Amino acid sequence: MKLFLVVAAAAVLTGCSQQPAPKTAAAPPPPAKINHFYAGASAVERGEPVSLCYSVENAAAVRIEPPVEGVSPSPNRCVQAKPSADAEYKLIAAGRDGKEVSQVVQVKVVARSAASRQAAGGGLIGAFAATATQVGPGQPVTICFDATQAQSVRMDPAPQAMPSGRKGCVSLRPERTTTYKLTAEGGGRTDTRQVTITVQ
Repeated sequence: MKLFLVVAAAAVLTGCSQQPAPKTAAAPPPPAKINHFYAGASAVERGEPVSLCYSVENAAAVRIEPPVEGVSPSPNRCVQAKPSADAEYKLIAAGRDGKEVSQVVQVKVVARSAASRQAAGGGLIGAFAATATQVGPGQPVTICFDATQAQSVRMDPAPQAMPSGRKGCVSLRPERTTTYKLTAEGGGRTDTRQVTITVQ
């Protein structure tokens, strides 16, 4: 009987001494990240649009200042702005952790007589640019284009997965230095832009 009481008392004391397991703290949300933000042209004619292209991750909200319509969180998106004078556009991505990150691009506005055809995009191609112009062999690079005014668009050399529309992005892994050419056609006009990815 005494042995039973001793064992029972020990069990009660052991149970009382056990502390509840601490609750595991929830992992904080990942911070917002801007992968790229660039303008389709560094200079445009006064009154002409320019494409602003960006890629963000883990963003709860995205905005561009000064305000531009159509901005929302996206891994690859282009929107159009129409600056009336030299402008600096700031992309701001807000994370679910309450913190913001930002990047800026500058666009110059030149007189109509001084703008080159390439800088203005030729009227059909609003943007054709790469996230990087220098990469290592086989490293990824994204090229985005915006040719919504065209009826047809093609890229040479042709990527394995070309977007079906006249606006989008392609991911490439060039093994050697390559010049990519975008050709847009529509309304009896042909417009071309090119970008060279240097592989080192």
